[in-house]
Amino acid sequence: MTDKRHGIIEQLWGNELIWANTDTYCAKILVFGSAGLKTSMQFHTTIDKSFFVNTGKFAVRWIDTTAGDVLEKIVSEGETWHNPRLHPYQIESRTDGASLTEISNFDDIDDCFKIS
Repeated sequence: MTDKRHGIIEQLWGNELIWANTDTYCAKILVFGSAGLKTSMQFHTTIDKSFFVNTGKFAVRWIDTTAGDVLEKIVSEGETWHNPRLHPYQIESRTDGASLTEISNFDDIDDCFKIS
C-alpha cells in the first residue's frame, strides 16, 4: 500500500521533507543533522531511487549482491547516483547539515527492509 506522507518526517539521522508524493513518483529532500550520521543499510523490493547531492558530501555504501562485498563511493555537491530496487545501500553524511534530493518511482513505507 502506498503511504501518502507529506511534509517533514523526523529520522534518527535528521529529517526528510516529502514535497511530492503520488501513485507514480515521490520527491524528497533529506537533511542530515551532522557529519557521521547515517541511514541503516537497507533495500527495497519495488522502489527504484535516484539521488542528487544539494550540499555537502556523503559516503554511499552498497552491497555487491553477487560477491557479498560492501563497496563505498564518496559523492559531493552536484553529483548523482542511482540505486535500483533489490540493491542494499546506506548513506552517511560526511558534512554537517548536508542535504540531498531523492526521487523514486513511489513511496511505500512497507517496502523498506533494514539489514543493519
